[in-house]
Formats: sequence, C-alpha cells, structure tokens
Amino acid sequence: MTEVPDELIAAASKARSVTVLTGAGMSAESGLPTFRDAQTGLWSKYDPMTLATPESWQEDPGLVWAWYQNRRIQLLAVQPNDGHRALAQWGSHRDIRIVTQNVDDLHERAGSSNVTHVHGSLLKSHCDTCRSDFEATVSAPEAERVARRSAVAGERSARASCGSGRCFPRSSSVMR
Repeated sequence: MTEVPDELIAAASKARSVTVLTGAGMSAESGLPTFRDAQTGLWSKYDPMTLATPESWQEDPGLVWAWYQNRRIQLLAVQPNDGHRALAQWGSHRDIRIVTQNVDDLHERAGSSNVTHVHGSLLKSHCDTCRSDFEATVSAPEAERVARRSAVAGERSARASCGSGRCFPRSSSVMR
C-alpha cells in the first residue's frame, strides 16, 4: 500500500471533516474493470460511452440492460481492497464523506456509510415510466440470455420490469 504523506495526515487530523474523492483506480485495485477499459468477449464490440446513454436505452433497452447485468455480475465477483477498508476504518473515527465516480458498492461493503455516487449505482435502477427507484437484481442466466438475443441475434429483447408491467427501468448509472 502507498504511504500517505505526513503533511496530508497532519492536515486531515486537524480538519473537522474530510471529503475524499475517488475514481476508477480505487476499484480497479479490486479487479473491477474500469468503465472505459476495453470490454471482453461479447461486449468487446460495444462502446461503453454509447451504451450508457438514454438514447441507447430507448433504441435497445434489452442490450443496455444485459450490458449492465454483465457489469453487476463482475461487481459481485470482487471484494473491497485495502484502500476501501482504510477509508472505512478512518471514517469510523472521523467525519468523512466519500464522493466517488465509481458505480460500485465497494466503499459501502468495506463499511463506509457517508458515500455519494456521482454517476449513480449499478445496484439501483430507475423507471422512467413510473418514476420508481428500486434495487437492481443480478441474474447471470437472464443476463446471458438477454445479451445473446439482443447482441448476437440483433433483435430487440424483452425489457426488464420493475413490476408494474408497464415499466422500462434503466440502471441509475445511465448517463442523463
């Protein structure tokens, strides 16, 4: 682990509260691919900057949903790293706010409670039809089935639903 400079430790220890900004490098240390890393396998031909837009969601929600399901599956396979745990431990003794660009829950799994996600969360979804927010579920077989139908066959796949029968939810991390 990288040593924290003494000047930073001294300044942080005198502060009433501390805000820590984190980005992709924090979770990459846990083995989670960054948003802009080249995707592998089925997803290698898709540009993540294109998939993470409301326009992509309108064009083919099944494809976008499957891509996000794949990212959720990757997230469940990794654990918080020393950096996540160090911030959580520090936060148990001090007033610390974490503002992260990451859409994962690794800060929370490490024990941090005061976390703001700038770009939303892979684990939360929002329905544009009924305006409901809900927890996103991960189903590997569903993600693979939807991905194959949409990406390989080129067809518009079945849309995930928040339960009302009329809803078309998208990950809260879809760019707005």
